[in-house]
Amino acid sequence: MLKPVPDCGYCTAKKFEYEPPGFCCRGGKVELAPLDTPPQLRRLWDSADSDAKHFRDNIRFFNGHFSFTSL
Repeated sequence: MLKPVPDCGYCTAKKFEYEPPGFCCRGGKVELAPLDTPPQLRRLWDSADSDAKHFRDNIRFFNGHFSFTSL
């Protein structure tokens, strides 16, 4: 288990233990606009239907398969 590390003081990003301050946002110099969650994905998180339950029960499987597409 990783030990708790304070979030970035500039952008509130989650950090790893030895990550230097401001590494994620260059000390507050980089600011990204927040992304809107697509309605289809929001439904899978919020709904109680069988598709949404299947999605949440298998989220690690889906994440592992889709993470490869970001390479």
